[in-house]
Amino acid sequence: METFDEDGNIVTDNKIVLKIREREFQKLFDKAEACEGANFDEQFYKEVKKHVVEEKSSIKVQKR
Repeated sequence: METFDEDGNIVTDNKIVLKIREREFQKLFDKAEACEGANFDEQFYKEVKKHVVEEKSSIKVQKR
């Protein structure tokens, strides 16, 4: 399991990766809760999809 930290460095320590993921998902939930009147399911899906696309793009750039 791996992800990027706030500085763009690859992190592979599972405990740290899980903490980073927890923060990221909390941000997504916070954004969704802030969107009063919006369809939570649709908004959440859009945010997750955006996050996944951004992370995949970052991984491709890092591998080059």
